[in-house]
Amino acid sequence: MWKAGMTLRALIWRIAPSARRVKRCAASWSYVLGEPKASQLLSEVERVELSQQRARDQKEGMYRAAMEAERRGDISSALSKLERVLEIEKEAPEPARTGTYQRLYDKVRSEYESIKGARAEAKRLLDDGKFCPSLGSV
Repeated sequence: MWKAGMTLRALIWRIAPSARRVKRCAASWSYVLGEPKASQLLSEVERVELSQQRARDQKEGMYRAAMEAERRGDISSALSKLERVLEIEKEAPEPARTGTYQRLYDKVRSEYESIKGARAEAKRLLDDGKFCPSLGSV
């Protein structure tokens, strides 16, 4: 398992792929060997975990706000919130949720484009003086 030139960090991550196991392993190495790098690694793992939790909370909050905005018919707001969710998702991916975020984004984006196209068509008809087609069948 140990290879020449392997850093303590690489060894611990190789032994313990999950953050919880890395924390236990680093804490043990720090205690048993008095290894200061293990303490640094433990601090780094805790910092990364906190950062990931913040990103997860932010994504879920924005996602819920986007769903509520869509429900109210505020498509523009929903779209901007979902764009932010996808930006955060790129920085801190959660494969189990990525599809959910992307599907709602695609749906809202489609609604937005449809409304935008209908508005442009209505404006064009009004500008051309064709009032009846822009109002529907009269």
